[in-house]
Amino acid sequence: QAQDEVKLLKQRGVDYIEVDTTLNPELYWAIAGETRRQKLPLVGHIPATISAWDVVKADQVDVEHLGGRYLNVLIACSKDESYFNKVLAQMYKDLLIATREKRQADEPQFKADFDARLLSTFDETKAERLFQLYAKSHIAQTPTLHVLKTLWDTNKDNHKLNERDMQFGKKIFAKDLEVVGEMKRAGVPILAGTDGSYPEGGDALHGELELLVEAGLTPLQALQAASRDAARQIGVLQDVGTVEAGKTDRKSVV
Repeated sequence: QAQDEVKLLKQRGVDYIEVDTTLNPELYWAIAGETRRQKLPLVGHIPATISAWDVVKADQVDVEHLGGRYLNVLIACSKDESYFNKVLAQMYKDLLIATREKRQADEPQFKADFDARLLSTFDETKAERLFQLYAKSHIAQTPTLHVLKTLWDTNKDNHKLNERDMQFGKKIFAKDLEVVGEMKRAGVPILAGTDGSYPEGGDALHGELELLVEAGLTPLQALQAASRDAARQIGVLQDVGTVEAGKTDRKSVV
C-alpha cells in the first residue's frame, strides 16, 4: 500500500515524498525504495526506530527537526546510542498500543533522566563523523529551531512534565543550537523552515533566521538558508533563490 501511495502521488505531480516519525522500519524502507524508483526526492522526519545514520542509505535528501520529536540526531551522536535505540523501540511499541486504546502514550525523551544521560554521553567524534557523512551525501538539515524551542512547552501538560524536565528541555535546545552550528561548519546544507503555518505568519520565519544566527550562522548564511540554499536543495535555483537577471519574481521558495 505504501508503494502504491508513492506511485499515486507521482502521478499527481508532487515535488517530493515526506516521511513522518510514526512509520515503522518496514514502511519507511518500502517508501524509500519506491521513491527512489519513481525518481522523487525523499525528505522529512526520521522515524522513531530508524537511525540517523541510515537515512543516507535511504537517499533521504533533507532531515527536518534534527530528526523529529525522538531526538534522532542527538541519539546518533551518543556513546550510549544502542541504549537509547532500545528505549525508543520499546516506546514505539507502547505508542502503537496507546494509539489503539486511544490514550496518551508515555514518551521518555521528554523526561529529565533521559535527557541528562543523552547530554552527558554526547560524543564529539561521533558527531563529527555523522555531520561529515551528511555533508558528503548532500543531506540538508531543516532544523526548525522555531519549533524545537517550544517542544517541551507544547508537551508539558500531556506528559505531566515537572520543573526538572522543563529545565532539561532547555538544555536539549541549547545543544540543538550547538549541533546546527557544527553541522554548518562541517559543510551540511542548513535550510530555513518553520513547520508553519503560524498565526504570526512571516514573523515565524524571521524568528527562525534569528535562531540560525544564534546557532552560529552568519546573518548572510541565515538569509541564504531561506533563499539560495533552499532553492538549490529542491532543484529550482535556475528560476528562484537569488536576485539576478532571468529569474522569476516568485516571493519565496520555503
